[in-house]
Amino acid sequence: MVYRNDIDALEARIVALDAELEERTHERDEVGKLLADARARAHVMSVLADRMAGGPQRRRRRLTVAASALALVAGLVTYGATRPDPADEIARSIDRFGKFTSEMCQCNDATCAKHVSDELTRWAEDMAKHAPAKPPTFDAKSQQQMTELAKRYADCMIKVMGTGDPARP
Repeated sequence: MVYRNDIDALEARIVALDAELEERTHERDEVGKLLADARARAHVMSVLADRMAGGPQRRRRRLTVAASALALVAGLVTYGATRPDPADEIARSIDRFGKFTSEMCQCNDATCAKHVSDELTRWAEDMAKHAPAKPPTFDAKSQQQMTELAKRYADCMIKVMGTGDPARP
């Protein structure tokens, strides 16, 4: 095509660029929609895979185990703080809880873990029945020991019950 002057050439170029821009914009919008659809599908697949792998139940079980361990620690600390001879009773409580923790960490299946947990519950209930009215003071060192044992107990229980890595949040 022969142009009479530069103005006609520039006008023709603008028209061609506008057409190309419109085509590219349409193409970009289509790819954007495809990308949004792919992201949505990936999210749905991720949620389904998590559910099929037992994710919600696993998280619920992990929270239950952690809450049980915290309740146990609170009960043991309270029990240890309410005995007539605190130094001896607290030391015996820590020693006994340490034995339960060792037993839990030696378990290889859920049956063993349930047995240890049931024994620990019976022991804690028995201690609570015989608690005196006036609680003695409970020193920080004993609290720290009991907390560390409870964390180890919970980690071993989580591992045995098949809820995954206890270090992972």
